[in-house]
Amino acid sequence: MNNKKLQEETQDTARKLGRRKFLELAGKGGVGAALASASLATIPFLSSCKGETPTGPSPTSRPVTLQFDVYNHTQGPVANFVKDNVMSSTNLSLSVASLIADYGISNVDAVRIALRKDNFGTFVKYSNTGMLDFTVPDKSTNYDIFLFNNSGMMGSLYDWMESQRWPVKLLESPNLPNLFTVYRKDFDGQTGEERVWGGQFLPEIGDYGVFDQLNNVLSPPWASFRYGGFNRKPDGTSGEFGYGFGNSYGHEASPAYYSITVNSQRVPDLPGQVARGMAMVLERIVGWNELGGQETYKTIQSGGVLHQLGKDITAYFFVSSPLTVNV
Repeated sequence: MNNKKLQEETQDTARKLGRRKFLELAGKGGVGAALASASLATIPFLSSCKGETPTGPSPTSRPVTLQFDVYNHTQGPVANFVKDNVMSSTNLSLSVASLIADYGISNVDAVRIALRKDNFGTFVKYSNTGMLDFTVPDKSTNYDIFLFNNSGMMGSLYDWMESQRWPVKLLESPNLPNLFTVYRKDFDGQTGEERVWGGQFLPEIGDYGVFDQLNNVLSPPWASFRYGGFNRKPDGTSGEFGYGFGNSYGHEASPAYYSITVNSQRVPDLPGQVARGMAMVLERIVGWNELGGQETYKTIQSGGVLHQLGKDITAYFFVSSPLTVNV
């Protein structure tokens, strides 16, 4: 290599690396060593044009291992896989269509996906485009992928809910964002049966009361984690909101800011009270009325019991919200 060409390459390499880094390399092994090291360090960026951001790994990237557990959000584990030697600081894409095809997954929404750290840990990202991109961390990490069960009209309900407000903003608890303390309080002189709200099996419906049914959805029997929950205080006087019987502003039920109520005079039967109680809790924590454009209790249950669509909605609120984490 002639002196002029060496001088030009040296100047060009120093410009790419920065003067301080180049001198550091040259001081250790001479200009030749600096040029050799520079060529390896800058390979990912050589095709970059002015004004473009390089997409390859940075000089400090390292190979890491990513392990993924895939869940149907109300049905449980459906797959798991590992990606080895993924370079940190790069972008990695997850495709719902590919997951469905590669692992034979069925009965999930075709475009919705959520990613969290292991064991329903820190929220990473939610997408409703069929693709989810995230930055690879600088150390080996375990992740949970959640795909969303698609029972009945659930697909159209996902669309409707996301058109109202996104992301889902659950009522924020001063303790944990998805563990709510609720306390018992009646209004307007109305009374009713405590068992409507939980604590015992109800022969009239063949299931348990309001908060027991919701908690059963949020504590999946197949999981080592909880999406969230309601800490019911029958004798409590404070919490995120109260629950009980009352005039409900003349309606059958109401999700008022300070307390959800069911009007026991307008809804005298126990199955109807449980149905409306569950509906009011969901409306209260997400701030939406009439899920899907009709009275919520008609959407989520039958005979006072959450059906599959109602369970899917309940879990969806928690799984897709950036505020929630395993409790």
